[in-house]
Amino acid sequence: MTTVAARRRKLDLGMHEGWSSFVFLAFALIMVTWSINEAGYDESLKHLAFVTMGAILAGLFLVKSRFPWFLTHTLSLMYGVSWIAFVVSYQLPPTFSARDRLIELGYRVGLWFQQTVLGGKVGTDPLMFAVVMSVLFWLITYIALWFSFRAHSLWVALLPSGVVLLFNLYYGPDKIGFVLVPYLLFTFLFIVRYNLYAQETGWRRRRVRYDTDIVYNFLRYGAILSFLTITVAWILPAAARSEQAEMFFSRFSEPWERVKDEWIRLFSTLQSERTEPGFGTFSGALGLGGPVNLGNVTLMDVQAPSGRYWRAMVYDEYTGSGWVSNALDAVYLDEGELPGEMVPHEARRTITQTFTLYMPGTIQMYALSQPEQFSLPVKGTVFRAQSPQGTQQIESLVGVDSRYKLKSGASYMVVSSIASASEDAMRQAGEGYPVWTERYLQLPDDLPQRVRDLAQEITAEYDNAFDKSEALQNYLREYPYNEQIEMPPEGIDRVDYFLFDMKEGYCNYYASAMAVMARSVGIPARVAAGYARGEWERDAQAFRVRQHDSHAWVEVYLPRFGWIEFEPTANEPLIVRPRIAGGPGSDMGDVPSNRSWEDYLDEDQYLNERGMFDAEQFELLLAEQRRQAQIRTWSRVGAVLGVSFVVILIAWWLGRRQMDEDRPARTYYERMVRQGNWWGCEMESYHTPYEYAAKLSALLRHPDGERLIKRIADAYVGERYGQKNPARHQPDFAWRDLRPLLTRWGIRQSWRRLLRRA
Repeated sequence: MTTVAARRRKLDLGMHEGWSSFVFLAFALIMVTWSINEAGYDESLKHLAFVTMGAILAGLFLVKSRFPWFLTHTLSLMYGVSWIAFVVSYQLPPTFSARDRLIELGYRVGLWFQQTVLGGKVGTDPLMFAVVMSVLFWLITYIALWFSFRAHSLWVALLPSGVVLLFNLYYGPDKIGFVLVPYLLFTFLFIVRYNLYAQETGWRRRRVRYDTDIVYNFLRYGAILSFLTITVAWILPAAARSEQAEMFFSRFSEPWERVKDEWIRLFSTLQSERTEPGFGTFSGALGLGGPVNLGNVTLMDVQAPSGRYWRAMVYDEYTGSGWVSNALDAVYLDEGELPGEMVPHEARRTITQTFTLYMPGTIQMYALSQPEQFSLPVKGTVFRAQSPQGTQQIESLVGVDSRYKLKSGASYMVVSSIASASEDAMRQAGEGYPVWTERYLQLPDDLPQRVRDLAQEITAEYDNAFDKSEALQNYLREYPYNEQIEMPPEGIDRVDYFLFDMKEGYCNYYASAMAVMARSVGIPARVAAGYARGEWERDAQAFRVRQHDSHAWVEVYLPRFGWIEFEPTANEPLIVRPRIAGGPGSDMGDVPSNRSWEDYLDEDQYLNERGMFDAEQFELLLAEQRRQAQIRTWSRVGAVLGVSFVVILIAWWLGRRQMDEDRPARTYYERMVRQGNWWGCEMESYHTPYEYAAKLSALLRHPDGERLIKRIADAYVGERYGQKNPARHQPDFAWRDLRPLLTRWGIRQSWRRLLRRA
């Protein structure tokens, strides 16, 4: 073995599975990490990529070491704890010394484990989610490397990361769905290369000769097959909502809801699955938890003729500890597209709003009451209803997300339908409730009877749903408002605890109590979450909404008029409604000018004066946003293709480098042929290695060159056809001395050709 080959062998990690398999697996793991970062759960997760990279490098050296399994796992645990502590500690204030950071981190982890995990309190330390996710990703990465390159169990290696990605895609925002494409590509290529390694192992054991170029053939066809598979899967419609699938998953809904509730308790500061409306994200669950601390950060400006609530989500199922939205039907709407036929109601008018968001990376969209059109492409979840004629209608647009991530400062327009009926009209709405409103009468079987009795007592003297709802609202407004309540005990109904034991709380509790009591007396009701109106900014001519405007309220369904908003929270102003048709006041609250109720009914004139309902402006905004959406789409496609090309190129280079080490004579022979072809000595398909060597020697006409060419040819022929060790011919030294001879000869040949042409 030559000196160069020996030196390379000392650096060899024994990657018999192929360096390309390691590269593909590493990038697949990085894609999972990227999906968590893009989901935007918490700002402290930006360090997660460093944890994963450290786990990849440390895990590779540990797995490829000759340590026994128990020592390897122990060292991985020690390295993992040290690296995670080092990386996460940099989330602490920069004024802390390294020692102070570690002490503070250890103290906070211990306190969280004692009070939250064991003590049952709500987790309010945002750093703990970063710690837990760091530990999780270290374990996932180490498991993937161990079972890939030591235990050689392919599916065990891929399963943990795949499960984490699927959960994140399901519960995270739709903007991270694009990560699935490169993850699947790298995973498929890893599977192809790994299975080829298994075949190569069998061939070597049975002494079957094969060409090592088969690696590149497998990867080439594997890449083609992977692209085709991903494309077909992307295009074909999903059947995940089939009746059989729903029946299967419904068996796990109850225990899974308990898991989600526990997750919310442990990490209440997250922007998804959180216990109260907060910064920028309202998920499919609204918990009734402990204290809340909302800041003064500006979230958005809303230009609208008036406003009371900017709704994000509505919830239909009360669980005893919070609310869940069961809207499963999704609609995908292009710019300005209507969602379909809506359930018709009387006394409604159209309001157009313009939202300017200052929440970077959000996809959740807000609107007044019942939104109908958006200036951006959106995905909405809806509740459907059946009309008396048997046709399908949309009862409610429950939540709306942009189909791409919105940057800070992005704007969009919404056209909403809002109720404008008077109090007298709503008292005469009657009791002709449609069949589909039954979902809004749901209550847990174990709801304490005293909650139902209290609701009956409060509403006993009234004979219509509107007055009963106002009576419940006014009763609850007597409860003191308090954001710093303690977490209610586990295993009890939260509304019952609020009404009879705690007797104070914040908006989630007020809204939940009113909705539950309204349902108990036969009035369809639901909880809505989003933001209150905010402060009127005269300079911006907009409502300025801040984080502390996060709010939950009640919507009651009245026949003929649809969903009507009520405000049971004590520290919020009452909703002012017209007492008779055309009377003063507004169901949307006070207005930012001295206009009367009649002015607001003359909507077209008012909106055009403010420039809010200009059809030409709306179309111009739609066209600009379509152009930006196309740019974003092609940018993402280009980024994925570019990253995929770079990864495949790196894998090819590492594989070629490994092949060069395994078959050095072939490497130097190919370099000699490549340079000979470059300078004019072309190798024909019928040439044997010795024939080409003779042709090149005749053209070179150098005694040392002829000897060096023969040494390389002898080494190549012996290595390929005789399975002999090429080290005795020293092809590396031969090529080192031959290369300058070929270069000088080639330059002379090129110069002579130029002179002949001149």
